[in-house]
Amino acid sequence: MFQLNGIPAGDYVFELKKSGYSECNQTISISSGGVTTVNHTLTAAGVIPLIEHFANTSCVPCPPTDEVLEAVLHDFGVRKTISLGYHANYPGANDPMFLAASEANLSRMSYYAVSSVPYVAYNGKRINYYGNAPRLNDSLRNKIPLESKKSAWVSIQIQPSNTADFETVAGIVRVETHQAIGSQSKLRIALIERSIDYGQAPGTNGMTHFFDVMRAFYPSTDGLAVNTAAGQTTSVAYSFARRQLWGYDLFVVAFVQDDETKNIYQSAWTVYP
Repeated sequence: MFQLNGIPAGDYVFELKKSGYSECNQTISISSGGVTTVNHTLTAAGVIPLIEHFANTSCVPCPPTDEVLEAVLHDFGVRKTISLGYHANYPGANDPMFLAASEANLSRMSYYAVSSVPYVAYNGKRINYYGNAPRLNDSLRNKIPLESKKSAWVSIQIQPSNTADFETVAGIVRVETHQAIGSQSKLRIALIERSIDYGQAPGTNGMTHFFDVMRAFYPSTDGLAVNTAAGQTTSVAYSFARRQLWGYDLFVVAFVQDDETKNIYQSAWTVYP
């Protein structure tokens, strides 16, 4: 139970937000000298899809894909979908975002058997749009609205505890399993830089702006075991030490993925609490 004191009389919008649960948003009236009680039972939110996208700074068809992804993410908002971007070592071997996290990028490329970019995975499944950006746009806009209607088998809550100077990005991820999930399921925790902008294009495709770029995984891309039986919880503490080449626009993405099927049961990020 939470209690707030000293609020002036009047009408207010009461909002209650918790990662992995549906929001409470209602208007309440507070009278002078009285006590106003709001009772609300949190219910697990639907599935929040994770869009993983692979690109390279010298990949010619990558800019149209990035434009579609940014537009879709903007239109649906940070409550409805989550983004995680990787960079490949081809066609340009000197992509700075690949070089900054080469081992993790290569690991996720191998995980999905990525052989060309751009490549987009939606909740662990490849979207075969064959480089046709309008087709990708239509596919995502059709898929995303359906997720909130699904019953989530897993809830994820992230409790950040970053240092004031943001030199350490830390916190706790708590996973609740509402229904039994695959025995090969893992919790993966990634650090992203929300926006990276270069004064001059670092590759040959002309792009200078990049978004939701993966910077690191904790403790690695292998992930961490979770309790897979229904009604179980798993809590994991994470910590990333900020590297000099990173900016300060850093956030955490957490997701539970079945390594056998590649299916992602649920995801969450600290972009949205």
